[in-house]
Amino acid sequence: MIKYPHNLLTKILGLYSVIIPGQKQMYFIVMQNICFPDSEIDERFDLKGCSAARYEKPPPPGSSYVHVLMDINFKHTILDIGKEKAAWLIRQLEIDCDFLAELGLQDYSLVIGIGKKIAVQNQNNGCHDMDTDSIDSEVVSLCSSEENSMKAMPLFSFYQPLEGSGNTRELTNLPNSIHTIEGTHKHYYIGIVDFFMRYECLQWGRRIKKNILFCHGDHSTIPPRKYSNRIVNFLKKHLV
Repeated sequence: MIKYPHNLLTKILGLYSVIIPGQKQMYFIVMQNICFPDSEIDERFDLKGCSAARYEKPPPPGSSYVHVLMDINFKHTILDIGKEKAAWLIRQLEIDCDFLAELGLQDYSLVIGIGKKIAVQNQNNGCHDMDTDSIDSEVVSLCSSEENSMKAMPLFSFYQPLEGSGNTRELTNLPNSIHTIEGTHKHYYIGIVDFFMRYECLQWGRRIKKNILFCHGDHSTIPPRKYSNRIVNFLKKHLV
């Protein structure tokens, strides 16, 4: 985390338990919501880089229900973030997935949210061109074209990495800026979640079962190194 402060691994906020009378005690983990602010997100995807059982029926038009789509739904989606940001993103994904593979972890997800392009302020206090038609004033500070400065207090402090940190990038003052990438026409919210599954006996058995069930190996239960490489190659096909 210190060496790569702009990593994509979603923060773990806590481990909790719930006791319901008559049932076993249940444990659950709370992780950071990377698709924030919710009001600015149009689409959400949970990606594993495979096709088996990776389709979700899209919600009907006008639905207010938060719906998470999957890999097959993502097939024709392109993240237009430019060559420089795309190179940074792929490099950071390689670093993070390699770290997880070394720990023997797999079956995690790459979550991507796609939303409206909203006002940002860079480290030089300059303003970018924005689509501000539906910006929530409580979430985003407004730009002044005359003064070229922010009218409101920034909601996110710039993270200053330590000297010697690797693969860093310029952040904005948006909430959740470490997981936010500004594209040409959209903002993208990207992070790795659910990285707790070790590839051990239980997963070995599940892999055999899925190979028989799907008649192929393009599913989520494969060895960590193969899983790591596959999810990186999957994202490469969707960047410009």
